[in-house]
Amino acid sequence: MSESPSKQFPYPELPQGNAIRLLLLSPGNFSDPIVCTLSSVHFSSKPKYTALSYTWDDQNASQAALLISAPPPTRSTFTILINGHRFAVRRNLHLALLHLRSATHPLTLWVDAICINQKDLKERSHQVAIMAFVYNQAEVVISWLGAKKYRDGNDLIDQMQEEWTSGKTKTFAAWRAGEVGIKYSGNPSRDELNHIETNPYWSRIWVIQEVCLARQLVFAYGSSLWHYNDVKDWRFLKSSWEELGEKMQGDEAQTEEESTGEEAA
Repeated sequence: MSESPSKQFPYPELPQGNAIRLLLLSPGNFSDPIVCTLSSVHFSSKPKYTALSYTWDDQNASQAALLISAPPPTRSTFTILINGHRFAVRRNLHLALLHLRSATHPLTLWVDAICINQKDLKERSHQVAIMAFVYNQAEVVISWLGAKKYRDGNDLIDQMQEEWTSGKTKTFAAWRAGEVGIKYSGNPSRDELNHIETNPYWSRIWVIQEVCLARQLVFAYGSSLWHYNDVKDWRFLKSSWEELGEKMQGDEAQTEEESTGEEAA
């Protein structure tokens, strides 16, 4: 569900009760270092934020290549700055932050890998227990479906920055700030749709909780954005929900059976 936190990172203390940390993503161009501020808030203050739903990279598995038919990249973690401290994040989350960052507006996010101290088992247990509430209280849940694939490896970063400059995600923060209206992307190409369909994101049981409780759901693939209402009839999306639902019901039934067995013993 989350990524390994950086060693000895000084997390802001959480208030008692239903409280979370929120990440303020500072503005910057696509290739600029990622700079953020992490702070604690209580839900009684009615915080406004966007919750990120995504899949983390498995550090023991091959990383997803950005180039079609290219060998997996060897670098699995990237460093960002939070409250002036270095913090390591995995590749997929790093790409999500790059794409969602605006050149002009800050963006307030809730990201489990950063906002929860994964080494504090008591805190992690409590935060997991209120996670459904966290996603439900978010103004928007954005489902990150990964970076787009590229056929040419030359000047990869330049290609990605050019795509970001002409894309929709760079205006997401301005939209959340009420500065501009959001314009969603058109229908994806066949290649794009193939990559979206095969994304590991759809295999996560947590997706059901994260997106079904969303007040407003937006999908992001590279610099493209789609509102749920515009894509809910995608055939693969319907089948993905059905498969995840069946998997969740199976896991719940197994858990209940194991619990009953333990009580009987």
